[in-house]
Amino acid sequence: MTLTEFVLARIAEDEAAAHKEDADYANTSLLPTYDSEHQVRWNTERVLVECEAKRRIVERCRPIVAVVWRESDRLLASAFDETHMPTLAHSAPIWPNEHAEETLRDLALPYSDHPDYDEAWRP
Repeated sequence: MTLTEFVLARIAEDEAAAHKEDADYANTSLLPTYDSEHQVRWNTERVLVECEAKRRIVERCRPIVAVVWRESDRLLASAFDETHMPTLAHSAPIWPNEHAEETLRDLALPYSDHPDYDEAWRP
């Protein structure tokens, strides 16, 4: 799982939990109680807007996976038919700007207790 995939999966989980919260109250005559400022700030609508904002940030920071060829690979590939060529290439992420990877690492940090979190992502 890549850093980008991890962050998008956690955003989707947050979004699903917010929708579930709305569905839970839709089937009851009880209204949610906002006993604290924390509950008021983290209402469903705000969580959903935040999920969308995070998703947009991730899209702006998503690395481009580029196929990188070394000259020796290119020469060797020319000796084979094109079915062998993909095995000779390797991919490397190209970040859209110098802060993109750092931004994704920061977005992943609140989920560092998740079992799929990779400690190598820690800022």
